[in-house]
Amino acid sequence: MIETLEAFSGLVLVMIVLGGVLSGICFFAIAKASEKERLGVWRMLGGGLAAAIVTFAGTLIFSALPFIGAGTAFLVGIILALPLIKAIFQMSLREAKIYWLVYVPVQMLAVLITAQFFLGGVKYLIQIV
Repeated sequence: MIETLEAFSGLVLVMIVLGGVLSGICFFAIAKASEKERLGVWRMLGGGLAAAIVTFAGTLIFSALPFIGAGTAFLVGIILALPLIKAIFQMSLREAKIYWLVYVPVQMLAVLITAQFFLGGVKYLIQIV
């Protein structure tokens, strides 16, 4: 179990940065499309980065529990990001769900990109997890 956490935690920083930047760009595009002028690019990037930190920190913490696997821990981390997105952007739960529905596939994409470039493929990520 400890070896798994050590191997996975080395990739977490890359996943946080990649996932945070990609989700911040998507958040900014959503804000511009919905004409929310109060939400600027830096706030969107900061919100995306904060949500990615919560997601992957939650993944590390919950994957340390013996009865929860890394996949389930990732889902818990993704769910923890919803109230954070709502709080950072000061919006209703309905609006936050729209941002969150874009956030989820972006984080999965960040995991896949990280696995492809830093592990040599998804099959190696599956072996770690």
